[in-house]
Amino acid sequence: MLGEFLLYRPGPHEYGLAKINEGMRQNDAEAFHSSLVFGQEPNLAYYYGTVPELADPQGVQPVVYIDAHDQPLILPVASSIDRFFDLFSRYLEAMAEDPLYVEEHHSSIAFPWDVPELVARDEPLVRMVEANHFDILLKDDEHSRNWLARIRQYVRHGGE
Repeated sequence: MLGEFLLYRPGPHEYGLAKINEGMRQNDAEAFHSSLVFGQEPNLAYYYGTVPELADPQGVQPVVYIDAHDQPLILPVASSIDRFFDLFSRYLEAMAEDPLYVEEHHSSIAFPWDVPELVARDEPLVRMVEANHFDILLKDDEHSRNWLARIRQYVRHGGE
């Protein structure tokens, strides 16, 4: 299987966007109070959501990756839903070329962890990161600091 991704359906039904977010907001994790989750990796606690509080003047919201295991972790990954799906499609292209995937049908490339160079191409997102707009969501932990440093590294040095 290449890059499984589950999008929540719009509407108020049991597995719809509204009900799923309502249930997640009952969780004490700030990640779910600050975002509108629209999808996840099936059977895993990895979610993708927009951040309404960070919408630009046109209402475009950035996308964050939420790892809801043990201590929830939030990472900015795209400046908009459009940019997110562009990023995800480029990840799938890279994964399909991964020798491990070609031979064994599972990839050594993890999304978003192993594609910071692709995330760094999203200039509006990089400007938001540089302006510390995501500080309200990010934990001051090693994973978050490392993620932001890797994005900044690709912006400043082209990944060198």
